[in-house]
Amino acid sequence: MRMDTAIHPTIASREVTQHILKVFHLRASKKLGQNFLIDAAVVRGIVEAAELQEGDRVLEIGPGIGTLTQGLAESGAQVTAVELDKKLPAVLADAGVSSGCTTVACGTVTWRGLGVPAASCGSGR
Repeated sequence: MRMDTAIHPTIASREVTQHILKVFHLRASKKLGQNFLIDAAVVRGIVEAAELQEGDRVLEIGPGIGTLTQGLAESGAQVTAVELDKKLPAVLADAGVSSGCTTVACGTVTWRGLGVPAASCGSGR
């Protein structure tokens, strides 16, 4: 697992998360079931449990502000993150989480032809 190329600052902290939410005028949406991960140890645990190898493909549904996305990307995985909240892809891009190996899409994932048509992000993403 490649952890030597950390993206800074680490999003998985209360202070950074609160700063991001304040700067982007965001609140967790109850309708979307949003919660924001603020514990770096939990992120590390999830990434380690996934036993990712460099270049592994990961589909992350609901990346939020990119806390887990950041850890997954730092492992060397190729992350595709799909976010329903139209405000959040801009946050991911601004935080640098969507650069390099991470793709951010806005919409709904259709699994084996079942699902809801993709929503428009409004920003062309």
